Amino acid sequence: MPEIVQASARSKAGRFTPAGFVAQSPVFRGLEPEAISRIVRAARKLHIARGEVVYGRAAACRHIYLIATGYVALSVHSDSEHEKIVELLGPGACLGVENMLAPPPHSVVATMLSEGVLLAIPHEAVLDALAQSPRLGGALLADLARRTLE
Repeated sequence: MPEIVQASARSKAGRFTPAGFVAQSPVFRGLEPEAISRIVRAARKLHIARGEVVYGRAAACRHIYLIATGYVALSVHSDSEHEKIVELLGPGACLGVENMLAPPPHSVVATMLSEGVLLAIPHEAVLDALAQSPRLGGALLADLARRTLE
């Protein structure tokens, strides 16, 4: 599995660093260093197996996830339980933003298509950063609009 992470998201030793990865994410790029630090302190690095559900109808989404490695399928299920994949996301992508803005139940299920590493950022940490940086609000809306229009 290839690990596609910007060079600046790595330490001098070549290891993945959450601070570098968050700072390079299109959604968080340009945030003040203090805001990045607060987000990283609240974040958790998750190693997730292929086929595992990240969030869905039964598993509430209380985080925004940045994909460090691996691929995630976003799908919806019809009443007859037929699954329709609506989006495939890979390294560098952000998911779960829409769930921060809409109350449950959520109709989208996020499932790992391959083993991967996600950085889970609690909604509270994102909302705190949003209160201090209007630029973040614009980036979140741009991410939602891009995904809606594709």
